[in-house]
Amino acid sequence: LEWCRERLPEVSRTFALGIHALPEPLEAWVTVAYLLCRVVDTVEDDRTLSPDTRQAMFLSFRFALETGEAAAFVEAAAQLGPGPDARVCCGLGQVLTTLACFPSEVVSSVRRWVGEMADGMVIYSQGRPDHGCRVALKDQEDLSRYCYYVAGTVGHLLTDLFCVDDPSLDARRDELERCAEAFGLLLQLTNIVKDVAKDWERGFCFLPGDALDRAGVPVDELLAPEHRPSVMRVVDGLVGAARDQAPVALDYIAALGSGSTAPLRFCMLPLMLALRSLELVEGNLAVLDPELEVKLNRAEVAETLEELEMLLAEGRVPSHMLPAT
Repeated sequence: LEWCRERLPEVSRTFALGIHALPEPLEAWVTVAYLLCRVVDTVEDDRTLSPDTRQAMFLSFRFALETGEAAAFVEAAAQLGPGPDARVCCGLGQVLTTLACFPSEVVSSVRRWVGEMADGMVIYSQGRPDHGCRVALKDQEDLSRYCYYVAGTVGHLLTDLFCVDDPSLDARRDELERCAEAFGLLLQLTNIVKDVAKDWERGFCFLPGDALDRAGVPVDELLAPEHRPSVMRVVDGLVGAARDQAPVALDYIAALGSGSTAPLRFCMLPLMLALRSLELVEGNLAVLDPELEVKLNRAEVAETLEELEMLLAEGRVPSHMLPAT
């Protein structure tokens, strides 16, 4: 567990801050679950891997997740480039050894939802042959399905872990499960619209293909200056789709409010930051310039943290942050 805790800030300082603030044993469960999700993400993101190698690694990961036998995956992970993510992949055996020490319902939940995430990545990591190595989603439905695999599964996993940690939440479990996917979808769509240029340069396009077709934009010319106004309209469409999830995501927050404040704080902060980020992205052509980075500055993050603590102290859910109608 200490090895896992040391790895967490190496791969994500932002998530580490939130996870380390959770009480025990929830902090340990979420730490391990996050690292396993990070392994899946690392394999999916590594463009040096051939499609066949990537698929084989996902299959060996699924085997390791179910059995604890990580040798085949670790051997394959040795070909990943150096860095903290690769180190976590090569240490999969230690992560799974830690997982095996947790209560059976925690182990079952992690295996179920992280396994489903990995299964989805097998589908989406292959790319479309007509666009080379670039991932090109067909339409909004395809995008929603992709977001379910990478973020909706996480919403369900967190719900399970919160309910195991705090049995009082079982009374609201139906509501939490109803809203979990919307919560994950809002966060993932926010990541997509913020990182359009960065993702495209890495070989990914997560904008719906049919929307780009209607805009007259070939995927391989996504960042061409002459297409930026048209692409921006597609991005703004996704900003609207993300905001559409806000009411249900806030229902998720409200349902958590019946338990301890730790899960509430853990979920409210990324939601509030996402809603502020959507305001920053909307109509902002800078998101299509790979030389620029569109993100909240430190002062804006600090303001959000201050607002969060005020809301928690007053016992209020941030309903005022709903998009204006």
